[in-house]
Amino acid sequence: MGSCLTVTEKDDGDPTKKDRKNSIFILILGAGDTGKSTFLRQLRHHHGDGFSETEYEYFAAAIPALCLQNMRKLITGVAKSRGGQIPKSIRRAVEFVRSETILSEESAAAISKLWSSRHVKAAFEERARLKIAISPTAGYLFKHIDRYAAAQYRPTLKDILYCNVKSTGVQEVKLKIENRVFHVIDVAGQRSERRKWLHCFENVSCVIFMASLDEYNLVLEEDETMNRFKESLNLFHTLSGSQFFDKSYWILFLNKSDIFRQKSQKYPLNEFFNDCSQQTASDYQLSISFLKRKFQKKYQAKGPLLVMITSNINSKSTLSVFEYIRSNLVLKALDNAGL
Repeated sequence: MGSCLTVTEKDDGDPTKKDRKNSIFILILGAGDTGKSTFLRQLRHHHGDGFSETEYEYFAAAIPALCLQNMRKLITGVAKSRGGQIPKSIRRAVEFVRSETILSEESAAAISKLWSSRHVKAAFEERARLKIAISPTAGYLFKHIDRYAAAQYRPTLKDILYCNVKSTGVQEVKLKIENRVFHVIDVAGQRSERRKWLHCFENVSCVIFMASLDEYNLVLEEDETMNRFKESLNLFHTLSGSQFFDKSYWILFLNKSDIFRQKSQKYPLNEFFNDCSQQTASDYQLSISFLKRKFQKKYQAKGPLLVMITSNINSKSTLSVFEYIRSNLVLKALDNAGL
């Protein structure tokens, strides 16, 4: 706490060429929608100056727009599951949401009505099968839809953490803690954004690779033929074997453990992995160990791999995880300096 924070967003240049003395560079990598931006937002809020007024204004506009977008996706899912038909009981609300361009009190009421509908809830629960690209955090936003339609709406930290909008480019956060400057660099995870990663690869102290435990039955939004868990495994295998990271400390975040705990009960792993037994799939810890081993087998870097089971949406858990990482990186930096 009591640290200093500055934020810059870059699409070119090399942020790792600055302030090398007493600096530790942490690069966050991973596929899209694995929790990288949520982790960065937690650090910004708890270890620095938080968000600027411009950013609050951005989220105040982005969150209502995201609610409309997500509900339209669920409406499409309802229609897909019913042969193109919308149930008569929700048709009026559906038409209203489809016609609105901005969130108003009326459209918020329509979204609230739809979210209470068993048809919409069923589409949300079956979003993987219906290939609806919507975050599980959408439920939180729908529950608070009335607040977002208010004229003087100002996002809370929880609203911002649950705002699952795609990030682009490269973002760098500087955290000054106990005379050390931590440069935490986050890069967008979608395939189209990965070409922008290359300039971040030099002189990185630590690589945090982010993967989601809950993505085993999901497909990429940009390629519906590709399973997201397999995509993460392939990406992890490629990056951990890169010469850019020969001297980097590797950490694997298996994120969204809270979502996985619930999801794995309804959709057990043995239904998606031939090499997973029913006994393993029925146990939460064994299921996590099963997925963890998948990544460990793909790991190619020379140094050890630290695996952490995380829930980036949980502030207490995230701060504890970062403090552990920070302490270890400081010790490694002192060891490398011969102190």
